[in-house]
Amino acid sequence: MDKEANLGYLSWYDAGIRVVRFGAGGIEEVGHYVDEGGNDFWGVQAHRLPADPTETTYILGSDWDSGLWIFRYTGD
Repeated sequence: MDKEANLGYLSWYDAGIRVVRFGAGGIEEVGHYVDEGGNDFWGVQAHRLPADPTETTYILGSDWDSGLWIFRYTGD
């Protein structure tokens, strides 16, 4: 299975960024990020660069206190 298939990216303020895999079997958290000093994420958006031949998905996280954070889910 493609490591990026059926993934959702969520944020909930101080709970950080969450990555979930969804399908017929339900929803499972497969990744997360919360900074050691805490975060205040109030939105995330998945983005791909048009000219990127690898079709890498970047997760853009908007932190109320510190601005834009950019993540890449690796599945590790």
